[in-house]
Amino acid sequence: MASAARGNSITNEALANAASERQTHYMANRLQIGAVMNSTTIATELKRQVILAEILTDFTRRLAPLGLFSAVFNNVPLEGTDKIQVPFYDLDATAPTAWNSATGYSPGNTTTSFREISVTNRVSQGMAITSQDLARQPFLNVVELGRLKAEKLAYDVFTDVLSVVTAANYSTAVLSTTPEGFSSDNIADLKLACKTWPDSSRILMLDSEYDASLLKDPSFKNALNAASDSAIKEGRLFPRVFGFNYTECPNIPSNSESLKGFVAQKSAILFASSPIKPHADVLRAGTAYDFAVDPKTGIVLEYRAFGNNQLDRAEHYIEANYGYSKGNANALKRIVSP
Repeated sequence: MASAARGNSITNEALANAASERQTHYMANRLQIGAVMNSTTIATELKRQVILAEILTDFTRRLAPLGLFSAVFNNVPLEGTDKIQVPFYDLDATAPTAWNSATGYSPGNTTTSFREISVTNRVSQGMAITSQDLARQPFLNVVELGRLKAEKLAYDVFTDVLSVVTAANYSTAVLSTTPEGFSSDNIADLKLACKTWPDSSRILMLDSEYDASLLKDPSFKNALNAASDSAIKEGRLFPRVFGFNYTECPNIPSNSESLKGFVAQKSAILFASSPIKPHADVLRAGTAYDFAVDPKTGIVLEYRAFGNNQLDRAEHYIEANYGYSKGNANALKRIVSP
């Protein structure tokens, strides 16, 4: 990245690969690196890179559930366009064909469809810090502040994406119940409502209140019934529940319709993200830019910083660039409270 800032020709793919490799190296040596970070002899630029690598974990944890949908976490900076093609796996309603001895088999189309998403949403969280503070404040304090910023940024991105889950986009709710009235029997009913969907890509996402009700349900709490003691030991259910890929989400937006969760198929929501690298003129003007890539998911967290000479203050921003849209209107069924 420093070489690119000096005007050298570095491809965006090379920057993305370097960011991913750096994150892998940091996570493998995290404890050893963290032990020496409070030293004032370490260059500020290196401290910033370590802070970015550390807070990426919190950012990724919040955004990872978007991978349950048709999502592309592109780690290569966009150049020349803001469009990303997202794979679209629609529900297959093709009827089987009868054998005809005269014509033989009748093949159907199995091509993967794509939908184009514009990465036009650009949001950031900022933090101003003076040179004196950055040099003297304990490293772990700065990391903690960064974690809070990263988690709030991811929280807002996730909430924004789920704003598409409305009655106008996905029709009438399939279930309306209070948290106290929600049980494993309701999940059985939801499974029946999705009987025509492919088994492997069914999603169940629930608000934390409804998740708590399931944890109290004897069907899950009793290890003999559930064939697992994860509800008691870990306070969570299996990754798969009643044939659904299951996740609890504490920040499902109500969307002014009392939304509390939903069952969905992968094509219900389309999401794409990709970093936007500053123009060379911006970099030459003194803006520091970097991004961190989670090697497992491809989720990217961007970083920018520029200074105020008069106040001897640096402004640091973590940023996310993304786009989303409604997918298949028949591939999501809403759960609401009365």
